[in-house]
Amino acid sequence: DENQLLAADVSKDFKLAICTSNSEELARSVTDVLGITKYFDTIITACMAGAGKPNPDIYLKAASDCNVPVNKCLVFEDVTQGILAGKNAGMLTIAVEDMYSIDKKEEKKAVADLYIKDFNEFMEKFC
Repeated sequence: DENQLLAADVSKDFKLAICTSNSEELARSVTDVLGITKYFDTIITACMAGAGKPNPDIYLKAASDCNVPVNKCLVFEDVTQGILAGKNAGMLTIAVEDMYSIDKKEEKKAVADLYIKDFNEFMEKFC
C-alpha cells in the first residue's frame, strides 16, 4: 500500500513535505481526499518556490520551511526532472517506480542515489 510509509507514523519522527509542480489547491484537495494532509508539515508548489524542477528551489524551500538541513533531506521522486531537482538541492534522492514513467526506469536509476519499486521495498530495507 502506497500509504504504508505514512501509516508507520513517520511524521512523528520526521518532517514531511510535498513538493509539486501542480497547484496548491490540487495538492491539498488530493491529500484531503486521501486523509493524509495531517502528516505533512508543508506543501510547496513550483509557483511558491519561484522556479520549477529541475531547479532546486522547491526542495530548498521545503527544507527551509521544515527547518531541516539539506544534507539531512530525502527526496522521493517519480520523474527525472524531480530527481534532478533533489540532486541540485544537494539532497539524497530516491527514485520511485511508477507505471506512468516505466519507460524512463534506466534513466531514473542512473540519476538517483537509489531506486525502489515501491515504499514497501523502502520500508523493508531501511525501517
